[in-house]
Amino acid sequence: MNQLIKFGERPRLRHGRVVAVGNLKGGTGKSTVSVNLACALAAAGKTTAILDTDPQSTATRWAELEKLPVACYPAPLASLDAVGSWIADSEELRFKTDILVIDLPSVVVPAMGAAFMIADVIVVPVGTSLPDLDGTQRVLQYVELAHRERRKHPPQIVLVPTRVTDEVPDPVGTVSRHLGLSKELIAPPLPHHLAFQESYAWGEWVGSLAPESPAHERVQELARFVLDRLEKVEPAPLWLGGKARRLRLDLASDALDDPFGEEASEGSGEGARRSWWRRLFFRR
Repeated sequence: MNQLIKFGERPRLRHGRVVAVGNLKGGTGKSTVSVNLACALAAAGKTTAILDTDPQSTATRWAELEKLPVACYPAPLASLDAVGSWIADSEELRFKTDILVIDLPSVVVPAMGAAFMIADVIVVPVGTSLPDLDGTQRVLQYVELAHRERRKHPPQIVLVPTRVTDEVPDPVGTVSRHLGLSKELIAPPLPHHLAFQESYAWGEWVGSLAPESPAHERVQELARFVLDRLEKVEPAPLWLGGKARRLRLDLASDALDDPFGEEASEGSGEGARRSWWRRLFFRR
């Protein structure tokens, strides 16, 4: 990613927004949402790019035929020690785009933590079956954690019911009731539509492959929903390059098992009181 900005190129002075797309429950259509949302935002007049942090590289393979109206950059993040540089490089892209869409892996890795630190909106694709809904509870815990750590600039959350069929008459209500969230946080559902599969096969998005189809219309509605949320939240503050590159991370031994820092950590003092998020991201 350190080559995303060419040497000597002066980025335009703008502060792009960050939309992170992810769910720790696999099979929810995360990359489908990431790519089609980014393209719909571009079609709405926003300069948009995709960061593909998923080791499976679905979004990157999708973009290989160069038919998408957005650029896609592979940006896997496997090492905690590289998070500072990753954040700094992503911020360089924010100066070149209106909206940066981050496609996240379906596991708890540094990429998810780093993206949640800089995201303005976190989009969570969610299936309407009980296993999918139960599995989504886990990522919501990490969203809540990001809210606790970013009290001054908390990210907005948007849930997107995906792969919805006629057997689910009220997908928004189903997600709202099961997860205990307001319907205002739930975007229009995306239907189970063949156009989504074919768009990946042809390296396009549903707006170019199947314009005015139900799939395209719903993706456009999702883009408008996300834009509305972005207008209502202040931009997440920048780490300002050098500051981010000096960031060093420390993964406490119990960090993933104790995400809210409820267990007593070894020792006493400031280190013992540190939350999971700060124990993960800041070495003092």
